[in-house]
Amino acid sequence: MSDPNQPLNQIPQPTQRPQSPLNNGISPVNKGTSGMAVTSLVLGIIGLILSWIPIVNNFAAILAVISLIFGIIAIIKTGTKGKKKGRGLAIAGSALSIVALIITFSIQQSASKALDSIGSGSTTSQSSKSDSNAAASAKVELEATATGTGTATWGEAGSTSQNNFDKNWNKTITGSDAQKGYILTVMGDLTGTDSQKVSCTVLVNGQQKSHKEATGTAGTVTCDTSGLFN
Repeated sequence: MSDPNQPLNQIPQPTQRPQSPLNNGISPVNKGTSGMAVTSLVLGIIGLILSWIPIVNNFAAILAVISLIFGIIAIIKTGTKGKKKGRGLAIAGSALSIVALIITFSIQQSASKALDSIGSGSTTSQSSKSDSNAAASAKVELEATATGTGTATWGEAGSTSQNNFDKNWNKTITGSDAQKGYILTVMGDLTGTDSQKVSCTVLVNGQQKSHKEATGTAGTVTCDTSGLFN
């Protein structure tokens, strides 16, 4: 029953419900994807692909460094309080760039070792050819002298020859055999005078490398080629 004292023109107003925060006229912030995160991911992928190609991977290393820089910046800007999203893209791009750098440096190191090996092999081959040429052109001359008669004993280890001579004796050895170690021993006439002389001489390619002399009936000299070709 209405109150008789209430004015007739006064109508009760409906109770207003409180507005929801979602309907207060302010729309929620829509975060966009970070451009740096996307760039980091793209450059990281390209760098990883190119890192397997020698020489070209120098460019891949540059891209990987740029990708890593962009990725780190994007990770910072897409944090919990950041205004952009794409943190996962930034992390992926950074990881790919690090892998690309590791592959690039590994392949470049392997290529460098391969080139060094080729250069070393070429030097060894040239050295072997030089040694072969030297052996082919080597010439050793063994000479013996005596004022009268004498005996020359010569040869390499385990194999010797003996030659009697009058005043002069010589033996020429060429080719690879010349590089073997030879010993020459010269002995004078045991029945000769004390004034007799004997000598031995070793010549390598015309140059005197060893020369010895002795006097008397028991005079004996020895020359060898050991160490002349080392």
